[in-house]
Amino acid sequence: MITTLTPDICVIGAGSAGLSVAAGAAQLGAETVLIEARKMGGDCLNYGCVPSKALLAAAQAAEAQRHAGRFGVQANEPLIDFRGVHDHVHGVIAAIAPHDSEERFTGLGVRVLRAQARFTGPREVAAGDFRIRARRFVIATGSTPLVPPLPGLDRVPCLTNETIFDLVERPRHLLVIGGGPIGVELAQAFRRLGAAVSLVEMATLLPKDDPELVQVVRQRLHDEGVVVDDVGAAERRAPVADQGERGDERRDRADEPNDHRPRFPLGGQEDVDHQDEQDRAGQDQLRQDRVVVDDLVHRRPDQPPPSTDISPRTASSVPPKMSRG
Repeated sequence: MITTLTPDICVIGAGSAGLSVAAGAAQLGAETVLIEARKMGGDCLNYGCVPSKALLAAAQAAEAQRHAGRFGVQANEPLIDFRGVHDHVHGVIAAIAPHDSEERFTGLGVRVLRAQARFTGPREVAAGDFRIRARRFVIATGSTPLVPPLPGLDRVPCLTNETIFDLVERPRHLLVIGGGPIGVELAQAFRRLGAAVSLVEMATLLPKDDPELVQVVRQRLHDEGVVVDDVGAAERRAPVADQGERGDERRDRADEPNDHRPRFPLGGQEDVDHQDEQDRAGQDQLRQDRVVVDDLVHRRPDQPPPSTDISPRTASSVPPKMSRG
């Protein structure tokens, strides 16, 4: 049986942006529906900010032990229990998950629907057994990993941000393709945790940052044994290269028998996959009526700017405190 809902606002996607909007709207008194087909918390909680920073903390602990001698503490090469690192990362996720949970948002007054959302028209979304006709829709679906079309990639195991934090064994050699902030931090983390690491960037390392600061990062990566190759096309680069005595010394510690595992930390695409023809028809109608999403949001020239009012029909007061979802 199909149930029709008519909230003030419908938020599609329960990642950082969607949760923030849903929490704020609900606490302002707006009737709010939140739709999420996968994991509550989205990329930040499950595949991005939280697990990556937990991994970096483990890597920093290992590196601090290597350099404890400068404080008068006997320095030893740390013994890395990679399954223990995995458990630490997922323990941090589990500790934060209740803050982004369905139960918490239900308690805030948000109607949470765990289903795939699809537009069936310009002002209606279908999600499971529900049809939502909201005054306003917020599309906060985030992105999914975009694996580059490199020749031969289909013949080797490959990791993305959605799978790399599930590793319970340390890779013998990790090839990181993409020299932006995410690629650099993962390359350094896995190196500090004992894996041999090659970092490949088809342009230049950290291209959006100050070149003088990038040189500091480049030197640190070199000193720690990360092989950086950021000249030329990525597909023409070898997965392993020699980068001096320090790199060889650190590489000897990577004794795991795993195969080379390319890792693709950069690149994403809008999370609008898994659509059937009805989904696409709904999107086409949406484009004809109001919105096309690319780098900017556009509307048809013959239509007036949409109202930004999402005030609830029956709101009588504004709570004094708001919090992120």
